[in-house]
Order: sequence, then C-alpha cells, then structure tokens
Amino acid sequence: MANTPLPPLPPRPSWRLLVRAIGAASDPRSLILAALGVVTLQAGWSALALIFGFTAIDGSWTPFDLSDLPSEGLYSFLLVVLRPVYRLFYPVIASFRPDIPGVERFYFVLCSFWSLVVWSLFGCAIVRIAVVRVATSARVGLLSALKFSLARMGTLVAAPLVPLGVACLFAVLGVAVGLLDRVFPALATALAFIPLIVGLIDAVILLGLAGAWPLMVATVAAEGEDFFDAVSRSYSYVNQQTVRYAAYLGLATLLGGLGLIAVYFFATTALALADWSISLGAPRNVGFRFGTGSSVAASGLPAVARSWRWLVETVISGWTSSYLWTTAAIIYLVLRRDVDGSEIHDIYHPIQEADTFVPDEAAAAPNEAVKIQAD
Repeated sequence: MANTPLPPLPPRPSWRLLVRAIGAASDPRSLILAALGVVTLQAGWSALALIFGFTAIDGSWTPFDLSDLPSEGLYSFLLVVLRPVYRLFYPVIASFRPDIPGVERFYFVLCSFWSLVVWSLFGCAIVRIAVVRVATSARVGLLSALKFSLARMGTLVAAPLVPLGVACLFAVLGVAVGLLDRVFPALATALAFIPLIVGLIDAVILLGLAGAWPLMVATVAAEGEDFFDAVSRSYSYVNQQTVRYAAYLGLATLLGGLGLIAVYFFATTALALADWSISLGAPRNVGFRFGTGSSVAASGLPAVARSWRWLVETVISGWTSSYLWTTAAIIYLVLRRDVDGSEIHDIYHPIQEADTFVPDEAAAAPNEAVKIQAD
C-alpha cells in the first residue's frame, strides 16, 4: 500500500517560537560567533580610538560584570539584555549629534561602519544557524555558517547603506539651508521649514532602518536574497506589522531577561565550584579565587585568574549578542508567516559540496533522514 502523506502540523504559536530563542542562543556555535563578534568589535573601536587620539567611546563594549547584577534585580538583567542594542547603535546615534566637530563625527562614522561590517559577518552566521535549527530542526556547522555569511558580505553591508544613503540625500537640503545662513541669515530663517521637513523624513527612514536592519540580515540568511529584496522585504514587514513587531520585541526582551538569569546562575555556580575545588588544596585564605569579591595572594596569579574570569564574562556577554540575532531570526520567520503566509520551514538551501546539515536525532522523522546540503 502506498504511503499517504501526513497532514501538516498546525503552526506553533509565536510565543512558543520565541521561547526557543533562549535555547538556540545558547548553542555553542552561536556563543563562539557572538563572543568573537564582541571582541572583534571592541578591537576595531579601540584601534580607531588610538588612531584618532580619543580615549574611548562612551558605551563601548565592556565585559559582563557578574558582580553588578544581584543588587539591581530583574531591571538590571533587562538592561544587560538590551546592552547589545545600545552598543550596536551608539556610534550611529553619536555621529548624528549636531554639536561635535568634524573629526569626531568622522570617527563615529568609521566606528559605525566597523559595527556594520562585524555584525554583518557574525550576525548573519548566527542567524543562519538559528533559522536552520528552528525551521528544519537541523544543524549547520560553524565554518559553514561563516562561509555562508562571507559569501554575502556585499549584500549584508549594502542593504542598510541604501536607506542610509537616501536619508543623507535628503539631508543635503538641510545643508544648503545651513550654508545659506552664512550669507543670508534672514532668508535661511524663512526657509527653516525645509530642514524640519528633512528631519521628519529622515526620522521615518532611520527609525525604520533601526527596526528593519536585523530583519535585513535575517532575510539574507533565510532567503539568500540580494540587497534590494532584503531592504524591501524588511521594511515591508516593519511597516505592515508595526504593532505586532513591537509586541514581539517586548516579549523577546522579557524572555531574554529570564534566559540571562539562567545563564548567570550557571556561570556563578561554575565559578563557585571552581573556588571550592581550589580551597580543598590551597592553604586557608591563600590562593586565587574566581568568585566575586575574591583576591589572589600568589605572585603572578592575579592576571591569570582575571583572564579566565574575563573569558567567562565574555561568553556571557556573547550570549546577549547571540540572543539578539537569534531572536531576529525567529521574529523574521514569524513575521514572514504573518505577512506572506510562508511556512516556517521554507528557507533557502544552497546546494554545494562542502558541508551537510546534521539533523537532531530526536527531531528526525521516523522514516526520513533530514539531509540538506549547505555551503
């Protein structure tokens, strides 16, 4: 008797898909990519600060400090969840400040471009891992995800630059009024409505870009499309589902706070057990400690102990960035289903000879093996 296809499963509620972001963000491959991203971002910002003679960017990346959280409660956890967003957009916002000199503005522009390059690479790789995991219950290798992202760097970088370039073109009208103010102040005052209109138009473009850029990355990772499709699709989802998108972001922030509690508890437990094992062999009150408030008495060990502790804090900081991009991947799939009616499992599968997705054994169908070729 011929096998009859099973009826399709009912779609999962959106909130259940968002809950999966916590586990997907904890994937070791995503954590490694995110940690590499935050370290690479800080290295580039520090190099630019050294070149331009600035001390540091206010709001630049710092390691996740385990000792800061318990005193502030859940509010502090949520701030840490949102830290990658703040870190992502701070140099962009600073470059639009009207009261900074040209050299400092150029510095912020370079920092913004560096952020775009870094997270186009690592963010797309994280999103690719997430969409494959959520959509097909399969796995894609870390190197395969990086190769996928590297092959599309032109699209990933160009997509947000298109609306940004349009905003700058409108800003030329405001520049013209500013130059006119040097010669004919009275006429410039009469034309003051022009830069106001420019500001309104640019606000729509740039605020839309802030919400659409993560979806642009997700579009490239899930669909393999060019920058025009990435821009049009992401802006379409943001404009058509603004309220729903905002609701998803709010829910994702709350879930991220809960996930961070679990990550924080696991990390502090690991550090405490490391201290316990050291105490069994070290003399009383002597020896290094990884835990909060501990000190290192032995010569040469403080830097070593701090380095290992810094590594733990960096991984946790990477988790927040991993969660940001994993959430962007899931929200994209949900919005695509809501707007276009596309199934969650419908994603782009490039056929190449390099790697294969390795399916989760528990999620594989009884009579089928999930084998999807990937680059």
